[in-house]
Amino acid sequence: MAIVRCLDHRPVMPLKDGHEFSNDPATPVGAGGVLCGEAGCEAAGLVWLEVAEREKYDFVQTRVFEVGSKHAAKVRVG
Repeated sequence: MAIVRCLDHRPVMPLKDGHEFSNDPATPVGAGGVLCGEAGCEAAGLVWLEVAEREKYDFVQTRVFEVGSKHAAKVRVG
């Protein structure tokens, strides 16, 4: 489960729900239209991948990830 946040609202480890995200965010394709998911923030967002997702991104070249716990959206990263 990836999340989208700007650099000011990056996930701080460890998260209370047990999710662990990579410290190296991915850039969404068409980044101008992807915004931070923090309430009230309209800054451009980066995609923070969970550790296992980051391995798929780095080693398997996976580029599409589900965002959020309800799988409400998908994002393509470059």
